[in-house]
Amino acid sequence: MQEVKQREPSIVRRERQDKGRMRWTERDFAALRWIGEQYAVRLDHLQRVLGRQAGEGTQEPGILGIETTRKLVQRWRGAGLVEHAVLERLQPGWVWLTRRGLEQLELEYQGWEPRMQGLRHLYALNHARLWVETHQAGAIWRGERQLRHEGGYVRRTSKAEHRPDAEVEIGAQRVAIEVELSDKVPARLAAILYELARSYAGIWYFCSPKTQALMQRAIAELNPPAIRQKFSVVPLRLEGQRVRRSTVSTTPPPPERPDEAGREG
Repeated sequence: MQEVKQREPSIVRRERQDKGRMRWTERDFAALRWIGEQYAVRLDHLQRVLGRQAGEGTQEPGILGIETTRKLVQRWRGAGLVEHAVLERLQPGWVWLTRRGLEQLELEYQGWEPRMQGLRHLYALNHARLWVETHQAGAIWRGERQLRHEGGYVRRTSKAEHRPDAEVEIGAQRVAIEVELSDKVPARLAAILYELARSYAGIWYFCSPKTQALMQRAIAELNPPAIRQKFSVVPLRLEGQRVRRSTVSTTPPPPERPDEAGREG
């Protein structure tokens, strides 16, 4: 009599209830929030933002590989959280949050899309933030988008008041962050410098080679000397708009040390 083989019961795989939804990681949350706070970020900077939590798996310390970065962006884009586009010829693409992305991050900012005219300044400002976060542990960055959302900036008294590109809290002190890539009319520049000096314990100017000498002269003309001590000029070199390993030569002193706060980079 032929033996009848018993068939093993097939295993029914249950479909995940969260299929099609993005599973958030701490790195996702931190990177997407960074993007939202800065309006947008270029891929080469995003590699550094992501690389800070990548551990020892990166080929270059602190920088996530470009292919892994692109895959993450594609995952975010597939979830409707970001947009990605190449906006400059022969340059990496840019990433910014969609309205859905802002809602998921609980960022109460208005929707925003990049404009070509402001990309160079935004790139330099993102570079400055990465540098500050690397050199000033514990510093709290408050960018222009947050300052605008809060109704201008702290102690706003008039619509004409100058708003810095960002603020940094270091301990109990506030430092203004400015990125200067083009020349300003000397009289207007002097007015801005005096205004910033009245409101902040320190002011750090990240300058291109084109504007560095101008800023140093403008600061040297401020009186009394105690005002000049609040300012630091930081060389910011973005040759070809590529991230360089070392773009500044000195660290601006913290505002708690006013005896050195006027040292130039």
